[in-house]
This record gives sequence, structure tokens and C-alpha cells, in this order.
Amino acid sequence: MRSRKKLLIQIPAYNEEEHIEDAIRDLPSSVDGFDSVHVVVINDGSTDGTVDIVKGLGVECLDMARHYGMGMAFRKGLEYGISNGCDVIVNTDADLQYQGADIFKITSPILNGTADIVIADRQLEKVEGYPPLKLISQKAGSLSASLLLRSSVKDVTSGFRAYSKDCAISLAGQVRNVYDYAVESLCISSRNNMRTRFVPVNIRYPTRKSRLINSKIYYTRNFLSTLLRYALPGYLCGYRE
Repeated sequence: MRSRKKLLIQIPAYNEEEHIEDAIRDLPSSVDGFDSVHVVVINDGSTDGTVDIVKGLGVECLDMARHYGMGMAFRKGLEYGISNGCDVIVNTDADLQYQGADIFKITSPILNGTADIVIADRQLEKVEGYPPLKLISQKAGSLSASLLLRSSVKDVTSGFRAYSKDCAISLAGQVRNVYDYAVESLCISSRNNMRTRFVPVNIRYPTRKSRLINSKIYYTRNFLSTLLRYALPGYLCGYRE
């Protein structure tokens, strides 16, 4: 008999009252391969009406004690999924950049046993109107990760990701970056020999400015220091595909 599969979709949110309802309504109520789909919003210290809107929709909301940053919100969601016996955990954003219908694309490789972590490749070079300078910085970040992790990293900062239960358990105990999780979770997965895949998706653009990242300079410094901290000592990182 096939075991019942449970999917968790987590949305870290900070002052998202303008978009959170649409983001939740865009999510699928069922996904092929799963017997149940549960949605949870991790409230990262919002001071607007985000929480009231989420609860008004009947969606579970986990409150952080204050505004910590998306790294800690991400980890709290993983811990919730693990404790509730979820087989796959999907992380998505509240800004409507990603499409709920694509959740099937990023969960399928985990269900069929070919990946432990799946990251959506936003194919930014194909997005009409995407700012050239922003595209260059995104590509530079992915290239840096590719060189140091010794593999092809197509979209290192994409927040649309799916994790197997074993991968989530590994990350929940090791993610320490309070500000970000994207590059750190990739490095940890590499170190632990987790299989990583990138799956192309189409995104909605433009979207509003991120509320989880409030300083590009600090974010860039944090990104590089995290990547170097994991990749340089012994040059041991290198994930499997």
C-alpha cells in the first residue's frame, strides 16, 4: 500500500497586508502525488494587518517573537513541517512573483526520488523588462556559487524551493543565518551530499520591492561571507546532481 504523502507550503511574511491574500489564494488546494496540502504563514514580526488577513482566511499563522529576518522565518517553517510529519516542504514568497501552479514542477523530482532539494530557476534573462544591472548581479551571484560549489548553480537567490523531509531535517538543525537562507541552505545541502536540481519556471514581473531584504549592500556582504565561509575551508563543498 502506498504511504500517504503530506505537503507543506510555507510563506515567510513581513508586513505583507497588500499581497498576502492574493498569494494564499494563488496556491493550489491539491498537488499531484500528495494526499494533503497544508499552508502556513510565518509572520516575521509584522506590524501591519498581515496576521489578521491570514487568520481571516482560515490559514495557520506562526508568529515570530519579533522581526528576525527571512532566515529564521524559513527555519521556523521547516521545524513546523518536520514536527507535523510532512514529506515535502515548499518555500515560496508573499509577493506573487512565483505561481502556485508551478509547485508541482518543483515537488515532482523529490517524489520520484531524483532530488533532495529543488530550486526554481526564474530564467531572469528571459523576463521582459528585468533591470540589466540587477540581472548582472544575480548572474554574478550564481556564477560565484557555481565556482565555489563546483557545480552549475542556475539561480542561487530564488526563494521558490522544495525540500525532502531528510533535507529539511538537516537544514533545520544547521541554518544559522538570521538574514538569509538561500545560499546557506545550498551550501549545507552540498556538504551533506544532498542531490540538488534546478527547474525552470516563469515568474510574474514586476513585483514590489522585497520587504525581507532592506539593504542591498548588507545582503551582498552577507551573501558573499556565507558562501566563502562554507566553500573555502578545505574546498569541500560540491553537490550531486
